[in-house]
Amino acid sequence: TEISVSDGVYSVCTLNGKSLDVIGSSAQNGAKLQLYDNYNTANQKFRIKANANGYYSIINLYSGKVLDIEGGSSSSGARIQQFDNYYTDNQLWKFYDTGSGSVYIQSKNGVRLSFAGDDASNQAAVITALPAQKSNQMWTLTKHAETAVTEISVSDGVYSVCTLNGKSLDVIGSSAQNGAKLQLYDNYNTANQKFRIKANANGYYSIINLYSGKVLDIEGGSSSAGARIQQYDNYYTDNQLWKFYDTGSGSVYIQSKNGLRLSFAGDNAANQAAVITALPAQKSNQMWTLK
Repeated sequence: TEISVSDGVYSVCTLNGKSLDVIGSSAQNGAKLQLYDNYNTANQKFRIKANANGYYSIINLYSGKVLDIEGGSSSSGARIQQFDNYYTDNQLWKFYDTGSGSVYIQSKNGVRLSFAGDDASNQAAVITALPAQKSNQMWTLTKHAETAVTEISVSDGVYSVCTLNGKSLDVIGSSAQNGAKLQLYDNYNTANQKFRIKANANGYYSIINLYSGKVLDIEGGSSSAGARIQQYDNYYTDNQLWKFYDTGSGSVYIQSKNGLRLSFAGDNAANQAAVITALPAQKSNQMWTLK
């Protein structure tokens, strides 16, 4: 029997309590899933989110990437990895009651979440399997209480928007053109690295580059993780409207109206790192300081 699962953050565990775990707490596309003792770390927690098509995305809380069947395979034995969310069949899942207090997790392409071997042990590979009434296809979902992030107001003014290690949001080449991309760079306090934050009547903010007069914009109006941040003429669309949330550590999350956060590629803030979107997670590459 197909069952519904409420949106939230879960541990996904085997019958003997081993947790679904992203190897090495990686945030990279293609990182594989394994079983491991449950330490309730972010790489072992997953946001289960219903999509309009009746399927669910299963999103790692640390990386913001979704459970994905490697190579889009519909065969048994394919590795489970994490990847940017493209809402493809190999990234969409449903839940079915096993009749014994656990669930089967089945992809849209018909194979189930399973693990190698009959005994759940540390470092066992998480793989696909053809549907069968087997214990290595049965999972328990334990929901976690979420720590709410607090929306904050920001006074209108001109700011440098910086990473935790001081790299500045920077319009590449001091361009004044629509579509110019954003990167990280050493902070020289130049106009292409300064932004006017301006409150709008709808409760959201525009973030306006001081040099070009154009606003921060998610390329293509994307609502997926990994989209580039660019500057563009201001049309007050959802991909150009932002709110600020307290991280609890003296920095802020900057989140678009379409639910994505301002982030950057990789775990380490370096010169020329691309500024991109990410699904909300408690990660340092989503934390910014306003100076």
